[in-house]
Formats: sequence, C-alpha cells, structure tokens
Amino acid sequence: MLSGSHGTHVAGIAAGYFPEEPERNGIAPGAQIISLIIGDGRLNAMETGTALTRAINYCIERKVDVINYSFGEAVNWPNEGQTIAAISAAVNKHGIIFVSAAGNNGPCLSTVGCPGGTTKSCIGVGAFLSSSMMTTLYSLREKLPATLYPWSSRGPCCDGARGVCISAPGAAITSVPRWTLNNSQLLNGTSMSSPHVAGAICCILSGLKAEKIKYSPFIVRRALENTAKVTEFHEPLSYGYGLLQVDYAYEYIRKFTRPENNDVQYKVTVGSNGRGVYLRELHEVERCREICISIEPEFRDSADNDEKANFFKRFTLVCNVDWIRHPSGIMLMNYKRQFNIKIDPKSLEPDAVHFAESLIQISAYDAEAIDEGPLWRVPVTVIVPRIVGKPQGYRFSVDNVTCKTAFSRRHFIHVPVGANAAGQFISNFLCLYVGCSFFGLFALPNVINF
Repeated sequence: MLSGSHGTHVAGIAAGYFPEEPERNGIAPGAQIISLIIGDGRLNAMETGTALTRAINYCIERKVDVINYSFGEAVNWPNEGQTIAAISAAVNKHGIIFVSAAGNNGPCLSTVGCPGGTTKSCIGVGAFLSSSMMTTLYSLREKLPATLYPWSSRGPCCDGARGVCISAPGAAITSVPRWTLNNSQLLNGTSMSSPHVAGAICCILSGLKAEKIKYSPFIVRRALENTAKVTEFHEPLSYGYGLLQVDYAYEYIRKFTRPENNDVQYKVTVGSNGRGVYLRELHEVERCREICISIEPEFRDSADNDEKANFFKRFTLVCNVDWIRHPSGIMLMNYKRQFNIKIDPKSLEPDAVHFAESLIQISAYDAEAIDEGPLWRVPVTVIVPRIVGKPQGYRFSVDNVTCKTAFSRRHFIHVPVGANAAGQFISNFLCLYVGCSFFGLFALPNVINF
C-alpha cells in the first residue's frame, strides 16, 4: 500500500535518471533501484519490525550493494533488538552498506533516532544546508552562512556513541509519483541527506568495481569518516565527522585497501555496555572517574583463519585535552584487550558545551600507518550542569544573548530535588522582528554504569 510520495523522492535523490535532462539526475543515475515498501498505511505509514526484516532478507537474496533507509524514530535501548541484529548481519556477514537518516528531532543533544543514530552498523547522516541551497531551493534574497538544519538530530547517543556519522545536503527538488499530479517537489529532512550519501557510495563502489579493487562496508565507512570535511562552523555533536567528500573517500580506499583493513572492524566497549563515555548528570562530574575501555577486533565471516591468527596491530592513542589521562598505546591481537582512562571534569566550565573539549575522541592510529587516520575511536562527552538551588532562588538568567540564523544556545541544569515544573521568560528589547524557539529536554536515568 502506497502511503505517500516520500519513497519516490528519496529514490530520485539517490539514483534519478533523466537522459534528456541530465541536470535533474540523482547522485548515481546509473544505479539500479529495488523499491521495497515497509510503511504500513494502517499505522500512518510507520514501518514494522517484520516488514523491515523481510525487506533486509530480500536485499540479501538479491545481493544488493547499498541499502538506504530513510525511516526511524526514538528507541529505548540503542544498538539492540532483533531488527538491529538483522541490520548487523546484512552488513557484517553479507557485505551490504547500510545508510540511514540520523533523525529530524534537533537541535537538542541526544536526539538521534533509530537505527541511523543508534546502531553501530549504520552510517547515520545529518542534514546540511549550504549557502547555494538557500538561494536556489528556498529563494532567499541573499546567501547566509552554511549551517546544519536546526531540526537535524544531534548526538551523542545515550550509550555514548557519537550518533551522527557524517552530514550531507538535506533537501532537494526531485521526482514524486505521477498520482500526485506534480512534476517534482521540494522536500527536506535527514530522509533526503541519507540517499545523498547512499548515491555517493554507489558512485564510489562503481569506480572500485571497475578497477577490480576489493572493499568492505568497514573500509567504506572508515573512508567516509576519515576524509569528511571539517569546516570552520563544525560542531562534532551535530555534523559527525564532517561533510561528505566523495573523491577523497574513493582515493582513501584505493590507497589503503588490504585484507587486514577490509575484513576487520573494532568493537569499543565502555564499562559494561557503553560505546563511548557520556557524563552529564551532577553526580557523574563531581569527582574524577576511572573508566575501563575494552577493544576487540571483529572479523567478517569471509575472513579466513590465517588472517585471524596473524592479526596484530600496534595502536598509538591520541587525545588533545589535559583532563583525560590515557595510555600512549596498546597492542591488539585477535582477542579483547582493556585499558583505563582517567577523566577529571572538575575544571570544566558548567552549563556549557565546549566542542573542543566536551566531545573528545581518543583516536587509535596504526603505528605503522599513521597517515591512514584513526582505525577506531572512543568518544568522550562531558557536560557539567548548572546548579540552580535554594541559594539561587531556584532560578537563573542569561542576558545580552545575540541571535543568529540557525543558532542554538544550550543550557544544562541540574533539576532540584522535588521539582516537578519549570517556567521560562524570554524578552526582546532591541529588535521588533525576531523569531526564536524554546526546546526543553530531559534525560531519563539509563542503565549504563561506568
């Protein structure tokens, strides 16, 4: 049952083909499309786990190269469940690259959706808005600085993972079904940025196949992350590793493809079940914390036993802040190894997210191939909340706030014991024409223990 024009529009971005009007082509006009309906019209077009699992199995049977998944919603337990297991099997066992929307619930932190922003096997994509898109798509009178769409979901994931992998253009004017009686339509969302990346990956794979270069989902993802463009307005929690760079990602794979890179990825576990360090409650940042990190290689099913037995890597660990203490390196064989890091959050400024500090990754470089970039990372997010208690009259104020287009100002407050409501008052005295939105979000206690 068709439930809207969304799927056709997404397919047009990834692989639309107009031989008479090539300027309307999608990212990979030569790609072949398999269209599978997973939205149930009886559930207001929401997908079901059964439908998604069947669709994944069909893709495995047809030996597809790339899956784009422009669906998703909030989830209680990240990176877990039968559907997530099916996605992981498609990627790790069958070599399919799974690209998904990060979500449209920003600009608050920890708003990434499932599976795009919560699943290890997915490449989660944020929605970028360039200056040229503002004038071309939205007919603005003047170009403004490029930015991420305010509604594009932000990381980190509640288990500490980064959440957003990379970002790409999040809007397009392209095809919609004929029954809509429209030639095309402008739609925006991470549903649009995800097929942009999926189409770009198809172009990369096309070149690799033409040159008979072997690849895997592991090295393709690593190439996208390590070659993404970090701009002057970069926010790691929002943009992920940066903006998609197709040509650099292609050259990265050509240069660094080899069995020990293609067939292995690295499982990072923080504490008992986290994928990164995420400290944001008052009791978590009142003292220094010693945290155990586990790292383990995970091989594709196609890897042979000799490759596993011969696996040995010397990793150099790098972190650029002085409030995280870590070992200088670790040697890894084909089993789990552990090391400890020490975090001292007491010197960090409260009620602020310092992107140069609050999201720090401990990057692991192959000591014999530093120019390859990090092979695995440990994301560290630390937020020190503001204390608003009886001495402060249970209130705080912020003055002289300068608003800019798509600008987000965040405050983190430790909720006083016994509080069940909060009020906010916003005043403007300098400009008659200004618009702003207020978003309130609170984090429920989770099961991650460090």
